[in-house]
Amino acid sequence: MNINSSVSNVDIALQSKRPEGKPPGPPPGTIPKGLESAVTTLSQEDQDSVKSMLESFSKEEHDQLKAFLDEFKVEASSMSDSEVGTAFLAKLQEISGQSSSSTATNSSDQTIDTYA
Repeated sequence: MNINSSVSNVDIALQSKRPEGKPPGPPPGTIPKGLESAVTTLSQEDQDSVKSMLESFSKEEHDQLKAFLDEFKVEASSMSDSEVGTAFLAKLQEISGQSSSSTATNSSDQTIDTYA
């Protein structure tokens, strides 16, 4: 038996199938990796709201969230889990509000600055 050569062939085959470039964002409907502890600092109602919004996001909204998270990563490293959770929830609400209230009055007047 040639077990070692078979294992090497499998390793080589797996390595050649790995995609290059940036990894995709989290699967739609799931809390992005690394934000689980931040989301748990939110109230149960807000946690449920986060999950509901993530599950209902379109591909476009999911892409908006991914772009935000890519930019937010550096800033979040100096914030507490509670602050990150609050900012994440606010961004989800902003993204979901953009698509569901396109004919509503300007809601930016009511935006709360979570970074103050």
